[in-house]
Amino acid sequence: MFVIIKELELILIKQKAFELYKIAAEKGDLDAQYNLGICYSNGIGTDIDKEKAFELFKELAKKEYLNSQFQFGYCYNKGIGTDINRLKTFELFKILAKKA
Repeated sequence: MFVIIKELELILIKQKAFELYKIAAEKGDLDAQYNLGICYSNGIGTDIDKEKAFELFKELAKKEYLNSQFQFGYCYNKGIGTDINRLKTFELFKILAKKA
């Protein structure tokens, strides 16, 4: 019984985190937008929505948010929310390598 209660508490914590990220993201917080993309990508506190995750990462990549630029390239590499595009992946990771 204790394990079930702890699992339910964890689900509620993840849902609350998702809600708070969403509020902060709507106010323009880039970290929250990135974390919201991670939530959508992995189903943390919400249903998995790879397309929403891809769009969030794409918009943040345009703003030169480094972690999102990586995730954006990763999405192209693995076909997460988009078609696999190895050329686009290579181009994005090449840009990232120059920044490192």
